[in-house]
Amino acid sequence: MGSYTDLMIDDYVIISTRSIVDETVMTVFREADKYIRVVRIDDDGTRHETGKSVPTDFEVDEEDEQIDIGYAAPGWAVKDRLDVMGFTLDATRDVYQRGIKARLERIRNWLTEFPDSVHWLQDIEFLQQLSFEKWLTEFAELKRRRAYGYNTDPLHTPAKDHISVSPIGAYLLGGESEYLFRFPSVDPRFFLRAVIEACGDNTVLSQDLNEVVSAGHYRYSDLVASTASTNAAEDLLANTRVIILTEGVTDRRALEGALGVLYPHLSESFAFMDFEGAAVAGGAGPLVATVKAFAGAGIANRVIALFDNDTAARAAVRGLSRIKLPASMVIAHYPPLDFAKNYPTLGPSGAATMDVNGLAGSVELYFGEDVLRQESGLFVPVVWRSFDDATSSYQGELSSKAVLQARFSQKVAAASADPSLIKTLDWSGMKLIISRLVGAFSNRPTHISDD
Repeated sequence: MGSYTDLMIDDYVIISTRSIVDETVMTVFREADKYIRVVRIDDDGTRHETGKSVPTDFEVDEEDEQIDIGYAAPGWAVKDRLDVMGFTLDATRDVYQRGIKARLERIRNWLTEFPDSVHWLQDIEFLQQLSFEKWLTEFAELKRRRAYGYNTDPLHTPAKDHISVSPIGAYLLGGESEYLFRFPSVDPRFFLRAVIEACGDNTVLSQDLNEVVSAGHYRYSDLVASTASTNAAEDLLANTRVIILTEGVTDRRALEGALGVLYPHLSESFAFMDFEGAAVAGGAGPLVATVKAFAGAGIANRVIALFDNDTAARAAVRGLSRIKLPASMVIAHYPPLDFAKNYPTLGPSGAATMDVNGLAGSVELYFGEDVLRQESGLFVPVVWRSFDDATSSYQGELSSKAVLQARFSQKVAAASADPSLIKTLDWSGMKLIISRLVGAFSNRPTHISDD
């Protein structure tokens, strides 16, 4: 019969493959998601973790025990990774709607040649009802009932085991479709994005490797997830890291630090420019030059050029207005901040409170109010510097930048050492930036799950 490996959403099998995993599916996992554990199996098949250490020879002594191996990640982590890859909810809905439309057009063309084909008329009836939202609802119900083709067929299932489903649910389970649950996409990651949307962020996506490891197709030590991403060369843009270009080393350090603390499951999705190693100059002007060089060189990776939210950056980006950038490159600025709409400033005319968004939004402004506020409780002020004729705006800069950078480094270090501190600190600015990075290729910021 062979050995099989199942991809499951919670305990519901959604993809089953013989002998080897689907490498495209495995690109949503990371090696940190891998588990190898000793479990006890009850007579009814229920599994319980024993907490025992895994023997070095991977052999267990008790008859009711077994070593489980596989990969598992929470729905919110998988969703975030898919968003970074470009499999966003909007893109998934678009692929689904276009697929249904194309399927309907094909069937109607066939009917002109074979008008007596009743089953195609039934297809049209169901497909016309299957909006994207309807598909999500029906799939969630199938999962809730643990319904499969074999236990929903009244002709071949004993009454005690039979599970009733809606007509559309039965249609989704129809075995003749070339698509998973009739979700019209060749790339299963669109299907997975829809599955997570249907079942919720708190579900768990897992790939069970027990049978295929026991059969010798894989070893316990194999890095199945990382190997899958490496081997998926034909889908390069989705499977390689998104390159982040920033204005300087302070930006890179701050974003890498925040990403590692807040969203470690996304750390391997981005690669930041190494300013020190590459001896690259910092600033908005040099970043524009780098963007032009990347565009001219035809870099295959997806690239996000992330500029400050200030006057210097806006002036520099004007130099890209006549450059045709490839679809794989995105120009972005740090997003506006609500508290920055009324922020203390110092200039030749004295102190004033004003909106500094677009004028003085360097990365330090996003370090959080717990970093920006002084012992007096007042914000560290923005100091107005030079005037830019091209934008008719002053360039502002936070005073005491070095102090703010040191405070933020301490904040990241403290949260890394004690994750319980994360929810007590202000990360709102950093979350906005990272959300913009995750949603860069869907043309809108993306909500990232907080967990």
